[in-house]
Parts: sequence; C-alpha cells; structure tokens
Amino acid sequence: MEEETKPVIPSEEPQTTIELPNAQPINEPAESNLRVTAKMKESLLSSMNWLKIITIITCANFGILTLAIIVLIIWMAINPTSFSDAIKMQLVSLCNTYLVVGCIYVYPIIKSFHLISHTRQALKQGIIKDFELATKDWHSLMKYMGILTIVIISLFVLLIVFIIIFIIIVGLSAKSRVGEEPIV
Repeated sequence: MEEETKPVIPSEEPQTTIELPNAQPINEPAESNLRVTAKMKESLLSSMNWLKIITIITCANFGILTLAIIVLIIWMAINPTSFSDAIKMQLVSLCNTYLVVGCIYVYPIIKSFHLISHTRQALKQGIIKDFELATKDWHSLMKYMGILTIVIISLFVLLIVFIIIFIIIVGLSAKSRVGEEPIV
C-alpha cells in the first residue's frame, strides 16, 4: 500500500511547504492546493506537544479517579457494619459520580492521542491521509467538547431553576405558618 506524497513546492520566500492536493476551500476552485509553511508546521508540532502534556495529565486524573473508586469500594467491603445506611448511600453516590466523570475523560483522551499521532505523521512525512485523519480527529474532539459544554451549562441552568423553585416553596411555606406556633 503506497502513500501518496507530493514534493515540496518552491515559493518566492525560502519556506518549506507541503502541498496537500484535493484541498477544496470554500469559494475556491477544486484544483487549489493548501500549503503548509515552516512556521505553520512548527506551530502545529508545538501545539501537539502541549496537547500531549494535557492528555497525559488527563490520563493521570483518570487513574486517580479509578483508584479512588477502588479504594472506596474496598473500604466499604472491609467495614460494612461501621457505616450507617446514609453514609453508605453517600459513598455509593460518590463512586457513581467518579465513575461518570472518569467515563467522560475516555473519549477525549483517545481522540487526543490519535490527533497527536496523525498530525505528527502528516507534518513530518507529508502523508495526505494522515493530515485528513488529523483534521477528522480535531473535528470529533471539538464536537465532543462543544456538546459536553452545552450539557454542563444546561445542568447548571436546571440546578439554578430548581434552587429558585425550592426557595419559592420554602418562602411560601414559611409565609403560611406566620400565625402558627414554632415547632421546637
């Protein structure tokens, strides 16, 4: 299986460029080509190094969350009678929360490593297929982050609405008891 590579296109300025055929920018003819300059290549490779650091830190967070779940489960298994039912329910809720947060990390970690790998291969070897895969990985990662952001903002809005409703109900309840004797 041969990879399609194009030679470097000389330009007026002494820059290293990689020609990416079949690139079709909006409102431009199909035969136009995208050129990656040396500065662009350097910036992309540098950003992939930073993304790798962030991804490794995210993996460490995922490992810590997993370890915390395991410790909590073992702790509850070793001392089943030392906890009240209310505390057991709180610990189970905490484990479930950690599990959900950990699952949220998995997809971006995988896509980030794919993005790093494909971008480096595309820029170092000039392979078009890797550049296409890198842009697809970037699109998937940003789409996931956008959806996750919308979900989190929606949850905050719901929480605020529930708090306002709770305050109104408590306020109305307190107002209806103004003439009653206090419960001691």
